[in-house]
Amino acid sequence: MANLQRKIIETYAPMVRPGGRLVYATCSLFAQENAEVVEAWIVGSGFEIVPASECLPESVPDDVFDGPYLSITPEQHGTDGFFAAVMVRTG
Repeated sequence: MANLQRKIIETYAPMVRPGGRLVYATCSLFAQENAEVVEAWIVGSGFEIVPASECLPESVPDDVFDGPYLSITPEQHGTDGFFAAVMVRTG
């Protein structure tokens, strides 16, 4: 699904105003559908990654963050899998 997911980002990213945020989220556990999509797309995109920890309340436990991303897994959190990346349009 990575190719489709990248096309979705490419389609909707131009609609974000400068300074606006784009949140990329999946219910996938696969890096190739999550961080790899974001990191490949963001190069030259006019967007920067914002650490998810800066966008959520301090009461959210640290173990849901994987670097700048939100990453929740069944084995660690007892939930469905979930990934989110927050990006801000800089240009």
